[in-house]
Amino acid sequence: MSISEKSFQFKIESTTATTLVATVIVSANLIDTIYDLATKEQVHNVTPQGFRKGNAPCCYIAENLKQDLQDHLKEFLFNFKIINFLYEELIENKISFSEDPVLTNIKLHKGQEAEYVFHVKPSRTIALQGWKRFPFQTPKRKNYKDLDKQVKIFLKEELCLTENCVLDTVQEGDWVNFEIAILKDDGSPLHPDLVSEFWIKVGNEEIDLPFTQIFLNKKIGQNFCSQAEMLQNFFSATLDTNYKFQIKINDIVNNLELSLEDFKRHFRIKTNKELHNKLIEVFSQRNDQTQRRETVEEALKLLLSKHPFEIPSEIVKKQGNIIVENIKKTPDFNVYKTQKGFEKQIEKLAEKQIKQTVFIDQLAFHENIKLTQTDIRGYLNLTKRIKTKELIHFSPPDGAINYQESPIPSAIIKQSCLREKTLNHALYHLTRK
Repeated sequence: MSISEKSFQFKIESTTATTLVATVIVSANLIDTIYDLATKEQVHNVTPQGFRKGNAPCCYIAENLKQDLQDHLKEFLFNFKIINFLYEELIENKISFSEDPVLTNIKLHKGQEAEYVFHVKPSRTIALQGWKRFPFQTPKRKNYKDLDKQVKIFLKEELCLTENCVLDTVQEGDWVNFEIAILKDDGSPLHPDLVSEFWIKVGNEEIDLPFTQIFLNKKIGQNFCSQAEMLQNFFSATLDTNYKFQIKINDIVNNLELSLEDFKRHFRIKTNKELHNKLIEVFSQRNDQTQRRETVEEALKLLLSKHPFEIPSEIVKKQGNIIVENIKKTPDFNVYKTQKGFEKQIEKLAEKQIKQTVFIDQLAFHENIKLTQTDIRGYLNLTKRIKTKELIHFSPPDGAINYQESPIPSAIIKQSCLREKTLNHALYHLTRK
């Protein structure tokens, strides 16, 4: 199966019962265009023996830095466009997988189509029928009157914050959705298909400053140019470059304001009473678990029990390793790892996480659930407060690289958001009276 999109094509082939080969093909025209630009960049950045800086012919640079140029462009295109395109196509073609695609090979040469080859572990198709009619009892809230008071105070404080918010200008802590393209020296687009979309959480730490300075105080709809070193290095650190990028701010999810309107749309809430009850779900706790968490876990447990399937042990082990690496970042890791049955608990948690993700992905495709920008806004809106974060089960990916907030391909955000929307879709039908 092959899907074309101008300069990029997506091809998926089945090699074995457990592996798909997904190939992103990039047109020779686009490769030549970016290759020529990269070569010209190095004319200004390197000083070969026998030449003054900036005087080496492009043909000399292309021949003598051939491997460096290829390595640079492989990395640049991968980070700039390929990841976004790959995940968009996997979602569009309803391909569910039990672990992230693995890049296995890149072929890139001037004058030829480039190929990025990925191995994908598809999950076995689950027969989904009649799940909306499964009997489900929603866990009850605690009946402490103080909980209602806490919710009222929370809402009052949020309404006060809303009055002073500037919503159309980027501030620290905001989520920013932007498009980025490469420009020629004359300011025109280098290639119409070399455009990509990202999200970034604008950080407020000193380490975040290089990216923060790019976006701070920009407005929705604003176009501007940047040759910031952080952008150059984010896309590729293989060679020194000074590409001129055009950036357009598509959307801002303001951190200061918890948008109650986005909140209501996200959960299909129509009345203030329903809004109050939804917030009660994260204020009401039993055994250190919120009512929301208990509801989600019980619902997924029910759905998985009615749709049993197995996950290969090697995939469970990989997920377990990821969990352990995350626990290592906590101060209590040494305490946890000495507890009896620690490894078995990690294995069970890893298997549960993968099964939940696989099931929800297939449910999304089965129900033909689609995303809008409003869905993504509502999803990221919940990340603004500690309490509302607890309403999220499938968290947004961490954009931090070496503790520095960095751009996240929009398709990766969409994948997490689609899972969360599907989970809420399932809860909506299971809990309807």
